[in-house]
Amino acid sequence: MYFQLRITDIIRETAGTYTYQLENTAPEPVEYLAGQFLTFLITLNNKEYRRSYSFSSTPGVSLSMMKRDRLCR
Repeated sequence: MYFQLRITDIIRETAGTYTYQLENTAPEPVEYLAGQFLTFLITLNNKEYRRSYSFSSTPGVSLSMMKRDRLCR
């Protein structure tokens, strides 16, 4: 299953932790459970990256992900 999401805001929580506020651009809702994660597939400069992010928001309230990693900057 694939979702089309847009980053609307990036919040730096600590030196290596970021929260990404997301907007669903598809008509179907993104349904998830607390503690669930998504793997993002991103292509930059013809190189494919896969990164996993945990939901940090309450299901049904907002859509945000959190990542603590040196590569997420």
